[in-house]
Amino acid sequence: MRRRRLKKETKKELLHTIYQLQSKWKRAERLLEESIDPTIERINEEKIARMKFMYLLNEARRNNIRAI
Repeated sequence: MRRRRLKKETKKELLHTIYQLQSKWKRAERLLEESIDPTIERINEEKIARMKFMYLLNEARRNNIRAI
């Protein structure tokens, strides 16, 4: 019983983190697109945010975790 509850909480946490990272990535992407002369830091920030999001998204897919 407890194990099931922990697994459910872990799934919720993972989904919440995925949504947060997606928001952060989209914000960084938008800043990069709107800037005239993007700095290396901005470019790297967008790449890192995208990579983190994609990694967690793949983990969710691998573990058959669905948002709906």
